[in-house]
Amino acid sequence: MKYFITMLVFMLLFGCSSADNLVEDQKLAISFTKLNELSPMPEGRFGIAYTTDGNNIFSINGSSFIYPLFFTDIQKYDVEKNEWKNLPVELLRKRYSSAQYYKGKIYIFGGSTISRTHNPYVEVYDVATGKVSKAGRMPLLLSHCGSAVWNGKIYIFGGSVRIGGYNYSAYSDMVMSFDPETYEWEEVTRMRLGKEVFGEIVDEKLFLFGGYDRHISYYIDIYNLRTDKWTKLGTVDIRISANAIAKHGKFIWLAGSYYNGKMVAAFDTKSNKFYLVESNLSPRRHAGMEIVEGKMFVFGGLKSGHREAVKSIQVADISKIERQIVTSGANEIILSRVDIR
Repeated sequence: MKYFITMLVFMLLFGCSSADNLVEDQKLAISFTKLNELSPMPEGRFGIAYTTDGNNIFSINGSSFIYPLFFTDIQKYDVEKNEWKNLPVELLRKRYSSAQYYKGKIYIFGGSTISRTHNPYVEVYDVATGKVSKAGRMPLLLSHCGSAVWNGKIYIFGGSVRIGGYNYSAYSDMVMSFDPETYEWEEVTRMRLGKEVFGEIVDEKLFLFGGYDRHISYYIDIYNLRTDKWTKLGTVDIRISANAIAKHGKFIWLAGSYYNGKMVAAFDTKSNKFYLVESNLSPRRHAGMEIVEGKMFVFGGLKSGHREAVKSIQVADISKIERQIVTSGANEIILSRVDIR
């Protein structure tokens, strides 16, 4: 009996300890560089459009709380050299636009100007020549719209529409496609709710996360571009808005949010599972994010709760944690079928 009690105590003490260690080891966490480790942006900006050509990251337009408030230029970050450069271009002065890189050119859609009107043009920046041109007008004037590239077209979705006054009074539920070869627009489908929202396209599917329509959304929706069908995947008990977004293989990554500037999350598009990832990301919202060679760069943004634009850039290697997600399933957020407003 004495031996049995001794073994029982041993198992309770060391067995629980091992179990705790196992849980701890399975936690998903990534480490970003410190704030002063990489070269900062020339000045803090939020509400930027962002994209990458696979080697460089482009931060476009944006705003700050000091003169000139809204910017007209593009900042290029050389990933290899860790160097920012202001490109001498004159875009329409705006913030909250959306951009995509396609075949050597950057296409810029929407955005809000300093007079609170919306940018009516599709602006095109030729990376090789440095020239700016226009690719016609947008069929709907939008701010805070999402964009993604698939099968030779750029898809624009959601966004806010200004109808008089100084406040946005309507939210678009449209998903449209833009052909960069012909400059033609086509209405593709309608979202179930009009809202400002960001998403990515992976394997013929458009994934939308959260959003804002005077309420912050919890929804994750999927639109199949091939079958023309929507799937209401579910809701997460996390408010997702004012976040940055980027894709890497089958994963879609989100960083920063309106109420949780430190939020980092990964979505597996094969299993449709959503994971929260612990990190030391400096809090920010309305920031930019791109993934280059397995490394996630988060830059700019607005300090949560402060009228101060962020100029730091932080980077984290996500290749290891993506493998860990596949094998461990730790930190998974269970999706609910219950609507949350």
